[in-house]
Amino acid sequence: MKRKILFLFVVLFGTNVYSQEPNIIYYDANWKVIQGKENASFYRKVESDSSKKDHFLVKDFYISGQIQMESEMTSVDPEIMDGNTRYFFKSGKVMTFRKYVNGKENGYYKQWYENGQMMQEGLVQNNVLTGEWKDYYSNGKLRMVGMYSMGKKSGLWKIYGIAGKYYLKKEYKEGAMTAIELLDASEGLTEYYTEVDSAYSSKLVPYVDYKTKEEYKLVEPLIKDNLFFLQISVDFNVNQLVYPYTMIWLTNCPYLGKFEVQATKFMVENTIGFGNEYKYADLMSKMYMLGLGSYFLENKGKIIDLNKYHQMGAEFMINYYLQLKKIDATQTSEKMEKLLALQQKGKLAEYIKRY
Repeated sequence: MKRKILFLFVVLFGTNVYSQEPNIIYYDANWKVIQGKENASFYRKVESDSSKKDHFLVKDFYISGQIQMESEMTSVDPEIMDGNTRYFFKSGKVMTFRKYVNGKENGYYKQWYENGQMMQEGLVQNNVLTGEWKDYYSNGKLRMVGMYSMGKKSGLWKIYGIAGKYYLKKEYKEGAMTAIELLDASEGLTEYYTEVDSAYSSKLVPYVDYKTKEEYKLVEPLIKDNLFFLQISVDFNVNQLVYPYTMIWLTNCPYLGKFEVQATKFMVENTIGFGNEYKYADLMSKMYMLGLGSYFLENKGKIIDLNKYHQMGAEFMINYYLQLKKIDATQTSEKMEKLLALQQKGKLAEYIKRY
């Protein structure tokens, strides 16, 4: 967290510019120096470090008085950290631990979730990630482990599911993924989880870490498998895991152009419009979206036939509907039965075309 410390030495050595209290500086929510406590979100105290010559002990606080950061520094304007540095959650629990030598991070880095579980740990040398790094889920289980060389991922990286199973491996060379292998395809490709805001939320959300066209091309066969898997799976719990990853991949794939799921008139009337007559209406809407994505994938992001584009969405729904009927024949939908009959008569494309 970068902060501008203006005129700090003036404050430290006797001229009280920002506060009625010596050695205290107030900041707004963006860490800009302000006068007085009234509109402040944070404040800083700077003291000489009696244990180390020419060092300052700098402590930042939330305006409530709870500590936000503490660090050993040789200079506070500009900031030159030299020693241990910790950041804290508002609850008072430690968020991160770093060690600095003359302004550069050198030492073992640790980061925790607010529940106290380790989030990430590994070695940093001169601000560069190196050696083995480990990431964890907030339940304490290992999320992934691999090596860094000169700040870039290198060699084998192992990915674990949230239940603890090692199921995905990746190979990296100078930071670029060169191979990916799904060791257990029984539940589709779900990558791993991250947290949106680990400081204030324990909600786990999917995270897919692909950046280049080459990496997306490597994972494309697995996403095709996901699309097929989702079309025939009737395990709703697994469906809820696999679907988000598949949509993230389709939405961010650089060579699919701008894949956007649009609520067409057909979709509104035939999927969202299920109402209460069919308990899987939300899943059928998702199948429609996946069908559109499958068409995009087959045609590399170019809509060659708009009617076929929507027809594939409908066919995904129909196929999934048939899978559902196999496990519960009493759960039927009048609209889906109509689409099924049109498909069997070869008139589905003509029907969709009218939309």
